[in-house]
Amino acid sequence: EAFLENLHQQAKDIDNTKYALHVIVDKTHKAPSQLKPSVESAKLLGIKIVPHDNAEETWPLSDASEELNHQRVCLKIPEYPVQNIVEAINHVKAANENSEHGCIGIVLDQIQDPRNFGAIVRSAAFFGVKFVVYGTDRQADISSLVLKTSAGGAFSVSLIPAVNINRALQQLKEAGAWVAGTALAENAVALKEVPKDRAWVAVMGNEG
Repeated sequence: EAFLENLHQQAKDIDNTKYALHVIVDKTHKAPSQLKPSVESAKLLGIKIVPHDNAEETWPLSDASEELNHQRVCLKIPEYPVQNIVEAINHVKAANENSEHGCIGIVLDQIQDPRNFGAIVRSAAFFGVKFVVYGTDRQADISSLVLKTSAGGAFSVSLIPAVNINRALQQLKEAGAWVAGTALAENAVALKEVPKDRAWVAVMGNEG
């Protein structure tokens, strides 16, 4: 639903032939009531609705490498929604110009479990974080499992892959962000206690 809502906002720019909403229908060959909002949104966008009687061979996730609880619905999209580091830079500049201070972005360094990645994105979206930068080396990549785990959060924050994390941090600093490294140390300061007079970016390391 969150992804389709985003598509509505840019409806003039999308090629609806590249999308398809697959739904496992009930015994009356209708979409279950809880899926009607998604079906209606897809119809308004001109996206093809593909009904299935069950999760048979033609079901798009039947050969997925990741085990996904699909809840009778699957949206095929042409590509995952990722942005450029320029998007994060613009968020930092806008926050400083509008006095919207606090933690506005997260940089992930080698988060390797896709479920952890998705859960972080979900929490980031809930707390109003604007962007999540993640490395492309030794890091879980954006996948169906990450998007699923984010519970829609992936579509309200800017997801930004970066080849060089250090370079990305330097660019964010130059744009006006202050960087806080996270730690499990006893003498660490809680993120909520950092000064609110500036835009912060929090760096989170991996599971190890």
